[in-house]
Amino acid sequence: MTRQRPIGWATVAVFLTAALLLGGSWLACAEAPRLGSLAGSTPNVDDVSGVDRVVIAVKDNAVGQVLNDMEGAAGTTATVVARVSGGVVVEFGDCVGPVEFDAAVVAAVLSDDVEFAERDEWREPVLAPNDLLYSSMWSLDSIDGANPAEGIGVESAWGVTTGSSDVTIAVIDTGILPHPDITARLSPGADLVSSPSISQDGDGRDGDNTDEGDACGGEPSTWHGLHVSGTIGAATDNGIGIAGIDQRAHELAVRALGTCGGWVSDIADAIRWAVGLPVPGVATNPAPAKVLNLSLGGSGSCSAIEQSAIDAAVGAGAVVVAAAGNNAVDLDSAPFSPVSCNNVIAVAAATRFGDRADYSNFGSIVDISAPGGLKLTSKDEEIISLSNAGTTTPDRSGAGWTYSYK
Repeated sequence: MTRQRPIGWATVAVFLTAALLLGGSWLACAEAPRLGSLAGSTPNVDDVSGVDRVVIAVKDNAVGQVLNDMEGAAGTTATVVARVSGGVVVEFGDCVGPVEFDAAVVAAVLSDDVEFAERDEWREPVLAPNDLLYSSMWSLDSIDGANPAEGIGVESAWGVTTGSSDVTIAVIDTGILPHPDITARLSPGADLVSSPSISQDGDGRDGDNTDEGDACGGEPSTWHGLHVSGTIGAATDNGIGIAGIDQRAHELAVRALGTCGGWVSDIADAIRWAVGLPVPGVATNPAPAKVLNLSLGGSGSCSAIEQSAIDAAVGAGAVVVAAAGNNAVDLDSAPFSPVSCNNVIAVAAATRFGDRADYSNFGSIVDISAPGGLKLTSKDEEIISLSNAGTTTPDRSGAGWTYSYK
């Protein structure tokens, strides 16, 4: 699996089952260690994503029998490793081949007490105020007026509204870190990463949404959640750093990604939690969001658990925005999720000159494009936002906060 680089500026749009599994790609786990053996290491994405996991929507009183049926079909143990909304996540004790895996899923869905069973897929991060760096932010507005294709015309938009303090925007991503250019805008978030092996904080779900880093395969941590959050709502007209698009809304950082990325089952519950719906393992969010930003994704069609969570969020009155992805593929023939789900505003990336960025996914499902940069060696073509000086883990010193281009 290729590591996905962030699409930080897809966030501009803030303005505004078993059958699926069996048809998906097979992630062999023959060489991947069990997650429990990864503590203290810096694994590659295949180390953590090549584990056989199944999400099952099942009645509580039927879990034991369903596990027995799956074990008989797979020829190995099946253990509940996480409880998620409406069901459980099951992991096999040993690597199983595609035939055994499919047989175990079929054994599960044959039960009258199972609504659906599907592979738990893997997702990865996708990359005129007095603020001192505002002149570097072509993505907000044309800097010198010479290139009218630049930016989103934010100054004209600010002439209509600078946002509302009655709105909360959730960033479902790698979490958040302290930064003087955004801390005052943040509402209490949560950590929905259920697996201690990728959380890097030694535990599962809780109320601490600190970004512990997502370093993967020799690449440094992206601090992607902080970057996206800054793009949306960094403090504006405060004399330092950058300017966010929305000047008044509250932001809610929900951690769903850890080492190398994260599981769809955690992302789905992060969506539910963000809009105030109850999920296992963490207290219900008292400040539901009305806009959800998902600058993350992975290859494959929308899963049942993703679609169910998105539908629930929309039903709760929220707008869900997702990045189109950075694989330069036609989404009509090569699905990428969660952007391929229904009820999602799909955002592609554009260059400084208004063209589609060469790395951006495209297709009929794309609703809007937003500045994403050219990703060249020149920082003049990239997007500047908040960051941290740490590489693998965050720099927790007072000087750890910084700004970076992506």
